[in-house]
Amino acid sequence: MPPAYEGVVLSIPSRVSHLDICIMVHDDDHLLTSEMIKRYVVKKIQVQLSNPRYLGFGAYELMEKYAEAYDWFVFSEDDLCMRDVFLFEKLEWFQRLFGCESVLAPNRYEWNARAPYLKTYIDYDLRRAFIDPYLQMVQGKPQYEGEVFGCPVVFERTLNPHSGFFAVNRRQLEFWRKSKEWKSLDVSFISPLESAATLGILKQFAIYKAVREKMAFLEIEHLDDRFSERTVNR
Repeated sequence: MPPAYEGVVLSIPSRVSHLDICIMVHDDDHLLTSEMIKRYVVKKIQVQLSNPRYLGFGAYELMEKYAEAYDWFVFSEDDLCMRDVFLFEKLEWFQRLFGCESVLAPNRYEWNARAPYLKTYIDYDLRRAFIDPYLQMVQGKPQYEGEVFGCPVVFERTLNPHSGFFAVNRRQLEFWRKSKEWKSLDVSFISPLESAATLGILKQFAIYKAVREKMAFLEIEHLDDRFSERTVNR
């Protein structure tokens, strides 16, 4: 008896017309194989550094090289997974409403069945004595309010701007590149790892995240469980 359905594979066009994924590695210290590179259509960018912890800063060189070739430039640490298919729609919506002086960052979370909660958002507020000097570098409103599908969404000037991830459009990158802080290699934000992912945009833009009740509006998975297993207050 023939099946009741037709096994037809359809190609659904994407709103994103072109996407290049580049993975920066230090020398031969990586897990990429030629098979993985071919299967996932990624480009391996190999660099040699005296201190591998500065690897993230190499992404700035790449962004500068292709500054006129793309609409959006995305930085992500290697232990993160963005699953939101509406990422660019949300970013563009945020920019249209609140301007290019602001950057929307995702809230990081972990899935962990051994933790007090199955899903845990892991970016707690930083100490005011530490974060306030950085926040004072750029003017920005404490909050913005928007509406999505008829539901209000509030974004706050976050007290923990680190996500291990950022996305800026071409206009924002151009503004950033003209500043004296571009490629400054300042590592004063916790460590070189966090500084590469966060400090540059923190000095140039007001960074916002969706407030606690709406964290899922833009979120990114941290593929680890070390934060979620820590004791938390209910």
